[in-house]
Amino acid sequence: MYWALILIVYGAFLGLTKNYESLSFLYHIALLFFPLILVFCKKERLETLGFQRGDTKQGIFWLFIVLVFFIGGIYFRAFMMGKSVNLIFDFSSLFLIMVVLAPISEEIFHRGLLQTKLEKILGETWGMIFPAILFALIHVPKMLFAENYVSTSTPLPGTENHFITLSSFFAFGIMFGYIYQKTKSIYYSIGAHIFVNLILGIFLY
Repeated sequence: MYWALILIVYGAFLGLTKNYESLSFLYHIALLFFPLILVFCKKERLETLGFQRGDTKQGIFWLFIVLVFFIGGIYFRAFMMGKSVNLIFDFSSLFLIMVVLAPISEEIFHRGLLQTKLEKILGETWGMIFPAILFALIHVPKMLFAENYVSTSTPLPGTENHFITLSSFFAFGIMFGYIYQKTKSIYYSIGAHIFVNLILGIFLY
């Protein structure tokens, strides 16, 4: 209910104002607020949200795989398209939201809170799939109302196919959920999310 409410409010204001940067910051703060208030009210513990060491070997392994796979994928795709890859470091507030705030807030909410709860109710498979669906859906307002979002900030740079983009975000949600499931720690899914957003943010065609 909380997730749906902030998504509707976020989408409505984004559609009216087109102010993606400010609204994205507020949205991710709101997303982070709910699990943290549960901890503050002692209805949750940080450990139950995934704030624990977990399986370090698995974590390092998956972070390495994500880093190599996505950097390699960027260059391979550029090669197949006959384009060059440029590295652009633009440390704007929007870049910081994308690389720092978004991975932390989205992982704590979707994996640390939702996946942990849903795995106990639905089992490991559906407990991982359902948060991945919600993770994909949170990008819909950006795809619809944020100018150039689909062409510049998606898992498939250069495409304007919303279905493919949405499917890519779902696949990312599954990947982050799988890493969280295997390592039993939110740190590694946050790390993987940061790597992905960083790579997509600085490796441009």
